[in-house]
Amino acid sequence: MDLHIAIDEASGRILAMSDPPARRLDVTFDVAEDALQISVQGDSPLKSGAEFLNAWSKLILDSVAEDLHELLDTGMAGVRFVVKRGEPA
Repeated sequence: MDLHIAIDEASGRILAMSDPPARRLDVTFDVAEDALQISVQGDSPLKSGAEFLNAWSKLILDSVAEDLHELLDTGMAGVRFVVKRGEPA
């Protein structure tokens, strides 16, 4: 469930904060033994002067993921984070 929440929040921010609106989202998963590193990036630049991750989005992502980084160096809105695997039941 944490993975779903994190990807949903990241995707929603990309769609809301890109101009023109993103038409494609690239989601990549790097699998490790105990975690997933996920990157979500749109195909449109961030709106001029826009704050990509606002305080609410950061709070949501920080509560379900670790090692949160905004990916803005390409001029496109994006984010990278880690979701740890839980102990098997």
